[in-house]
Amino acid sequence: MAGESGSDVESNRQRDFLTEPCGSFFCEKKMERVTEFTVNFLDGSASKSDIDAFVSKLKAGELDSELNEIKEMIRLISDNENYDVVLIELGGTVGDIESQPFLEALRQLRNEEGHDNVMFVHVTFIPYLNAAGEFKTKPTQHSTKELRSMGINPDVIVCRSQEPIDDALEGKIAHFCDVDQKAVVNTPDAGTIYEVPLVLEENNIGELIVNRIGLDIKPDSSKLDDWRKIVESLKIESPVVNIGIVGKYVELEDAYISIRESLQHAAANVGVKAN
Repeated sequence: MAGESGSDVESNRQRDFLTEPCGSFFCEKKMERVTEFTVNFLDGSASKSDIDAFVSKLKAGELDSELNEIKEMIRLISDNENYDVVLIELGGTVGDIESQPFLEALRQLRNEEGHDNVMFVHVTFIPYLNAAGEFKTKPTQHSTKELRSMGINPDVIVCRSQEPIDDALEGKIAHFCDVDQKAVVNTPDAGTIYEVPLVLEENNIGELIVNRIGLDIKPDSSKLDDWRKIVESLKIESPVVNIGIVGKYVELEDAYISIRESLQHAAANVGVKAN
């Protein structure tokens, strides 16, 4: 999120939504600035009066121009490249004031584009309480209820967890969150982030998406065979090559993530493990 002084925020009230570049480890395509945008009112640089005004407008339903801008940014991505599907990630936590205009914009987008052309996937965390010896689904139930109160009904609920959850728990989530049990997808912690697409495929999420939005394609798991080979190469344990990175913030795992990932990819390509 780009920072601005209070005076800059005041003078640039008409461009509240900023864009910044982003990349992806999963796509063989450079992402453009238009693929990421955010609201800059609540980034710490805005004054209290700016924040109060923003909240008042939000509660009064007077954010039409901002909501239209969000929707047009999404449509611009599709129009520029003529994509069949645009994947939108709305970060943050359900209920946060910062995310509310984005949620409302997506609700409106579904109505404008048609129910069959917009699909909502809610990603949630299922905590495990060691003292009780069980998973807790209440946070998921509450966040789904909050979304539904905003007019957004999740089509799929992806449940993050430290360990796999069983069918009974998935059934409970489906029952209380009003989705089909097959639309409750569990993604427990994996050895590598690149294993996650394979976990999603095992849960038939590709078929769910194709059927829900009516794509004229046939899901084919064999198309992920090359990806499976890549994942296996990333999980190699030996031989090990020790590599040092010199930098100011090397103790922070994410500080040099691009360099770390590049080394992991290079190591997997030659059949070794980078340490």
